[in-house]
Amino acid sequence: MNEHLRAHDGTASGRAGNRDVVLGVDVNDPYVEVLDFGFETARLRDARLRVLHAWHAPNPFTLGPGEVGLVCESQRAEEWLGFLSAVLHERRDKYPDVEVLETVVDDKASNALLRAATGAGLLVVGHRLTERPTVPRTGPVTHAVIHHVGCPVAVVPHSGLLVVGRRRRRAAVGSHTGPVAHALIHHVARPVALVPHD
Repeated sequence: MNEHLRAHDGTASGRAGNRDVVLGVDVNDPYVEVLDFGFETARLRDARLRVLHAWHAPNPFTLGPGEVGLVCESQRAEEWLGFLSAVLHERRDKYPDVEVLETVVDDKASNALLRAATGAGLLVVGHRLTERPTVPRTGPVTHAVIHHVGCPVAVVPHSGLLVVGRRRRRAAVGSHTGPVAHALIHHVARPVALVPHD
């Protein structure tokens, strides 16, 4: 596949720009290795980075005890977009020359990534390294995109270190973590890196 977008006359042209790099991110499990690979690859290719998070709207049957679903779908999407922006904040500062397009969609991750990767130059997804390396296995999302996507796929192994954004507060007293960071710190069985941002 040619990395360059088509010019107006239909020929491949470096002046028309390079095909996007699509990066699949789960804001509940944003791994530093996957984020860095996506941003660095887009920088090296001089391509736009399209970062995608897929989510499912809760319904009365999927809500857990004590959970409350937001009424409006646009509010849910806005909340997920805020989480995604927080996850990407430090990488945007580290890679100021990379144009980033953040997108959240209400859909299965594999479906959303397959659609987003149409016409892309590369799709980047993560793969957690297991404690039993003799039993190689990809997750269902990675498996689906490897077998059905029409562009190259980079499967980035990661160690399990979660990277979570934390907004700085003006007052030094009473520091507070957001609901996502708080939940991850107290309920996951692996390290969590809190990245402060303004």
